[in-house]
Amino acid sequence: MTVASLTENSAEAVTSRLATQLLGARYLGLRPGYSTAQHARFLADTAPHALLIESELLASGEELAGLVPSVLGLGTDEPGPDVLDLAEDEPDTPIAPAAAPGNLATVTCTGGSTGTPKVVCCSYANADAYLRVARRMYGAAPWRFLVGMPVSDLGGEIAQWTFAVGGTAVLWAEEFSATDTLTALRRERISHLFVAPPMLRPLAEEAASSGEEVPALRQVIYGGQPIPEAHVRTAVASFGGKLIQNYGQQEAGFISVLTGADHVAGNRQVLRSVGRPAPEVEIELREADGAAAGGEAGEIWVRSPMVMPGYWNDPEHTAAVLRDGWLRTGDLGKLREDGYLQVVDRLADMIMLNGTNVYSAQIEQALAEHPAIRDAAVVGVPDEVTGEAIYAAVTVVHEDSPPSGAEIREHVIRMLGPLHAPAHLRFFPQLPVTGRSKPDKKALRERAATDLAEQTASNRRSKHAGN
Repeated sequence: MTVASLTENSAEAVTSRLATQLLGARYLGLRPGYSTAQHARFLADTAPHALLIESELLASGEELAGLVPSVLGLGTDEPGPDVLDLAEDEPDTPIAPAAAPGNLATVTCTGGSTGTPKVVCCSYANADAYLRVARRMYGAAPWRFLVGMPVSDLGGEIAQWTFAVGGTAVLWAEEFSATDTLTALRRERISHLFVAPPMLRPLAEEAASSGEEVPALRQVIYGGQPIPEAHVRTAVASFGGKLIQNYGQQEAGFISVLTGADHVAGNRQVLRSVGRPAPEVEIELREADGAAAGGEAGEIWVRSPMVMPGYWNDPEHTAAVLRDGWLRTGDLGKLREDGYLQVVDRLADMIMLNGTNVYSAQIEQALAEHPAIRDAAVVGVPDEVTGEAIYAAVTVVHEDSPPSGAEIREHVIRMLGPLHAPAHLRFFPQLPVTGRSKPDKKALRERAATDLAEQTASNRRSKHAGN
């Protein structure tokens, strides 16, 4: 049985997630960041038996109610009975867990940053492995974890790990603010915090400017997408050895860890890496046919007890990524002799320019190190001369005084060479992101295609006007 849940970060949302899994059912979290149309597609793909809707999200939930056999409210009796009221009539007798290791604990929708989102299956055995690894990486219990990620997604996992070690999950339902987050860390005596990479630099800068200590804080964990070395160094200046970077995927769980000691050592190549293999994880670099990578970079293959059993009702995609217990991550990487892993790019994001592999992640790193640029995303676009060309989208720190395109290109050339200079550079007020807050490369490619088509049409009109 699958139970879908459309909730925010509340105690009731966490409890309902735990209750679903106590019964041995599959939990499908619908993130508030996704559109109703995306949620509807996920429901169609997974055919859940019931949908649980929290009162704050009732408007979105009512549009989805007709897509499932049963609907329950959480704090509301619309569009179905309130599960909290129903629970009051149940006895207080403890319920024996009904889950078995091979059963599915969660079905989770991927962000779809490079293509169509897929539904990842996670067994209870996978979940047990996640907990073992988290315990080894995050240190002595108990933890007091500030949970700002959605509990319908990673936040729910973090809460469960925290409870399992006898800790306290402090739920944070507000939009991210560096000032408010630091205030909460001090007020709630938080020991552990997980942030997405875009949050790390403003948090570190605010901590440095305030000058106030956060005495209980033991770890600031970040991961989920690439982060420029310059941003990591800013964070090290504020948090030092409290920093931990996790590289992983929904399909693979934890893959590698960059420890606090790695951050403090300050080695440039180490800080540009994603660390060494996490506990219980094996990593190999291979070619597309599965042979060991003979060149400088290869696709990252992973084997661990956290690797998913497959995609939901999708044997074709499952067979494409799972081979003999190994998972093809779709990421290109380099593995140093000392065991540190560097993620070079997503395979889907690699640009072939004049027959040469150009890695979008390297260009994004270089762009982000320009002091006037806040965020950057790079994709390849078709080009009649070079095969593909580099299209870079950037946001700037001060919109009223942006750097010139020539200045930005020269910056990239100084860092990486002329091959990496963007042929097309566009300024955005904000980059397109997926429901998981990652750069949406698919949307950016679509925007680039429209942008370049309009530019071509404009050039043709100008040419005809000149004639």
